Amino acid sequence: MANTTRDALKLIMRYQLVESAMYATGGLYIKDIPLHIVIRDKTGHSAVIEFIDGKTIIYDHATNVLTVTSNFIWLLTAVFVSH
Repeated sequence: MANTTRDALKLIMRYQLVESAMYATGGLYIKDIPLHIVIRDKTGHSAVIEFIDGKTIIYDHATNVLTVTSNFIWLLTAVFVSH
């Protein structure tokens, strides 16, 4: 268990995390879904963790953003270029 974002990042880097298949319905499994997670602690420290192409990518101090289908860098580029 982690009480802070820093503790959570230490745990994430300590273990090998892998993408796996997800059960959808009727014996159908979906695999290789890009996974994007944001964590934030009560002090406001945040991080985005992405699992893309078999790699764990961590963006520490990631501001107020949560990625969905696109990766974090693409999202930042799209937001800042469009404004």
